[in-house]
Amino acid sequence: LIAVSDEVARSLPRWCGVRSDKVYTVYNGVDITAFAPDRNAREAVRTQYGVSSAERLIIFLSHVTKQKGLHLLLNCLPAVLAQQGQTKVLVAGTGDYLAEAKRLVEVMGLHSHVMFAGHIPHERTADYLNAADLYVLPTLRQEGLPFSLVEAMACQKPVIASRIGGIPSVVKHGVNGLLVTPGDSNDLCRAIIRLLADKELAARLSLEAHETVGREFTVKRMVEGTVAVMERVRASRTHIG
Repeated sequence: LIAVSDEVARSLPRWCGVRSDKVYTVYNGVDITAFAPDRNAREAVRTQYGVSSAERLIIFLSHVTKQKGLHLLLNCLPAVLAQQGQTKVLVAGTGDYLAEAKRLVEVMGLHSHVMFAGHIPHERTADYLNAADLYVLPTLRQEGLPFSLVEAMACQKPVIASRIGGIPSVVKHGVNGLLVTPGDSNDLCRAIIRLLADKELAARLSLEAHETVGREFTVKRMVEGTVAVMERVRASRTHIG
């Protein structure tokens, strides 16, 4: 079995009853030629949604279910606005929580600060990530290794994500991003305000995020790792035969 993160690799023997020596870890990888910093794409998307150069844009790019934690981000927004002022949230994705999220925005009076982009074709994902100043994934569910997180890092964006599942396999707190306690709105608010307020920290984390993906989470590394597992298994079976 191939696991996409260290956490999944540790869990598979418990979930599936397989021996741990039958489990190999090969991290998800992204195409770093497609997911890379792009100033032109940034300006195009921000213009499309009416986001000025003075405004800070937070992106939530995910399947929109309750377990992905969008409500936590929305609940943080009033505190973020009180501290940082000109900030907007762009929600990119669809799902069964979308209608409820829109209702929450209206109830909280946040309609001028939250935009819903709907489904984004994968070929345009990099454009939307480049438009943002901050990527946030406050998920409550056990994640393998979310592609959108790695893609945001490849686009050299500062990231905030829950300390859950395979996410800590790629995000090292205070090194290439910030990790927050799942379901803890206060922890999430503090992290968002910290990164929006401290441009030097955000720049340092985003640069290290970009370099981390280039070293460890590319498509090339993923393919090489998968081939290595296949060759190792084939060699062991040949030896047994």
